[in-house]
Order: sequence, then structure tokens, then C-alpha cells
Amino acid sequence: MRVGGVFRSSDLLFVSIRRTMFETAPANRSSVASAAAPSASAKTSTRQYDLDLFRFVAAMAVVFYHFTFRGLAADDGAMVTDFGGIGAVAKYGYLGVNFFFMISGYVILMSALGRSVTEFFISRVSRLYPAFWGALILTTVVSLALSGDGIFAVTMPQFLANLTMAPGLFGQIDIDSAYWSLFVELKFYAIIAVLIVTGMLRRVDAVLAVWTVAMVAIAFADPLVPFRVSRLIDFVVFPRYTHYFIAGALFFLVKTRGASLLRLGLLGANFVLAVRWSRIEARRLGDIFAVDYSMFVTVGFVALFFAVFAMVAFERTQWLQRKEFMALGALTYTVYLVHQHIGYLLLNELDGVMNKWLALTLVLGVVLGLAKLLSASIEVPAGKALRTGLTNRLVPGPAARLGAASHDDQGARSEDQAAA
Repeated sequence: MRVGGVFRSSDLLFVSIRRTMFETAPANRSSVASAAAPSASAKTSTRQYDLDLFRFVAAMAVVFYHFTFRGLAADDGAMVTDFGGIGAVAKYGYLGVNFFFMISGYVILMSALGRSVTEFFISRVSRLYPAFWGALILTTVVSLALSGDGIFAVTMPQFLANLTMAPGLFGQIDIDSAYWSLFVELKFYAIIAVLIVTGMLRRVDAVLAVWTVAMVAIAFADPLVPFRVSRLIDFVVFPRYTHYFIAGALFFLVKTRGASLLRLGLLGANFVLAVRWSRIEARRLGDIFAVDYSMFVTVGFVALFFAVFAMVAFERTQWLQRKEFMALGALTYTVYLVHQHIGYLLLNELDGVMNKWLALTLVLGVVLGLAKLLSASIEVPAGKALRTGLTNRLVPGPAARLGAASHDDQGARSEDQAAA
């Protein structure tokens, strides 16, 4: 009896430790259920307006980075207008894309749980491609009109390859260089799709733990592996940015399932990875643009991203849950799609014609106007039509199609926070 009591005590201790590290906090049991199998009512209320604001701020950081720093600093003829000292601040705007990736990790996990791979595929394609195709056509037309055979020239093979959002696979470059991040997003979606198909998304904590360990191993091994192997690893698992996606997903789990020791530990590991890679990226960009990047400022922004999402996860951003921010979030994707090359070309046309700050203000207004027009005339109606068409074709049975269409329609309001 005494020996049995010892065994029973040790078993209870093991179970207690396992629950502390891997299971959800009791107070969040209902959140777990809703995350694993979201109901229609839950889906309609999942939009977080604070994320709309954060996405818009990140997008504008990227816009100002391109217009007031990168366009001229790259010294490739993209821009001729010099905006002077503002570039010393705007040069850090590239980090806005990293923040986008963290938001994407958070929202995509939210939208993927409880879905079949077909439903996930439909939601992503209908969300991303209609606006992208519209922006691609617009950017091509403006480039041909204002650049001709210049730096932003577009060829037919290039245009056709860009329609896939992965032109590099066909030996072509992006028509707008801002589109590079979209292919990174696609690879993340592909990984999520594999997890859905294999059923591993139900063990998302374990998956994120293994993924993090793999990224740590790659970080240590990177200086030692041959260049070709390093390029292959970078293409498949994009280690320079994976930590932001993983961190976003972990913050979602913390918000909905509780802050276990495992999740907090993984967040710490991914923060260290983010700091490491951000320092490497800052040195690389410094060499390209012949400027100095402060490591203190760079790491400070990375820490800010994690701090902001910690506030989101622990519900300290309720004061930002304002519906007014939804309009800003709705513009973010299309702003990102149309701003760079069109903005460069317009600023070049206005150089010497009017005051450069007035020209910048005018071009920002044009970009926002084009983004709004693209969203209202193509992104929303075409996205809905494509989602309905794909659902009717790919989801078997009228009842299943009705359920999937309803799921997608309700989920789209939260999913569009992950685009761009």
C-alpha cells in the first residue's frame, strides 16, 4: 500500500507538471473550445480592431521607408527626389513588414483552426488574389505609361509569371519589388495547409515547439553550411522571418488558451531569434544603402512588436477596440500593393514641378485613393464572387457548400487582418 501510494503521488505530480506546461488555464476552457471549433456567432465577433490599427501603422511605415529613404538610397534610379533628414528615421520602416508577419501568424492560426484544408484554401485565395491581380494590372499600366523601357519596364512573360504571386519559380522578378513578402506569406500558408491535412494542427503547441527548435538549429548551423544548402533552407522555411509567424501564433494561443510555461518559453526563444536575424538584416541593409543602422533602435523595434502583442494577448488593448479602425485595416493590403512603384514614378514626374513635400503629400493621397478604389471595386466584390465560386465547385454537397460559404463569409472579416 505504501509503495502504491508513492507511485500514485508521483503520477499526480507528473500530471500536474504536464498540465502546467502544456494544457490550458482553467479560466480559458471556453476559449479553447471556441478556437478549436468556432461557431458562427463566435466567428462574427473575432475581428480585433486594434490589429486593424497596427496593420495600418505598419503599412505606412513601409510606405514612408520607400518614399523618403529606400527609393533614393538604393541608387538604382528608382527615385530622384531627396527628402533629406527624414530618411534617418524612415530607414527603419522596413521593419513594418516583420510586424505584418507577426500579425499574420496570429490571425491565420485563428482562421485555420476548425477548418478543412479546402475551406482554408478558398479563404486564402479569395482574400489575396483578386486585389493582387487588380493591383498588378494597375501597376503594369502605370509602369508602361511612365517608365516605358526604363527601370520599371514590364515584359509579357514577367506579367504572366507575376499572376501566380510566385514569379521567382518561373525565373522572373516581381513587377513591384514590394511583392516579395507575399511569396513568404504563401509559403507560411502552405505549411499551415500541410498541418491541417495531416491533423497536426490539433497539436499546435507541439508543432510550434518543434518548429522553434528547428529554427534555433538552423540559426546555429547557418554559418557552417554550404551556400547552396543555406539558400535552399532559406527558400523552404524562410528562417529570417519564421519567428515572427511563430510568435504571432503563440500570442494567439496565449490569448485563447492561457499562458503556459511552454508557450512563454517558446516566445522567449523566438524573441531571441528575432533579435539575431534583425541585427543581421540591419547590417546587410546598411551595406546596401551605405548607412549606419543603430542596433539599439533595431532591437528596440523588435522588442516593441513583441510587447504590443503581449498587450494584445493579455487583453491590455481594449481601449483600441474601436470600429473606426476597421476602415484603416481594410485599406492596408491594397495600400501595400499599389504604393511602391506607382509612388516612385509619380514622385519622379513631380520632381522639380512643385515643392517636394507637397508632391509627397499629393502622392500619398493618390495612393490612398487608389487603394480605396481597388478595395471597393475589385477586392470586396471579386473576392466574394471567387469565394462563392470556389466553394460551389470544391465543397461537396449543397449543405456543406452552404456551411462553408457561411464560414468563409463570417471568417473573412477577421482574416483580412492577416493580408499583406
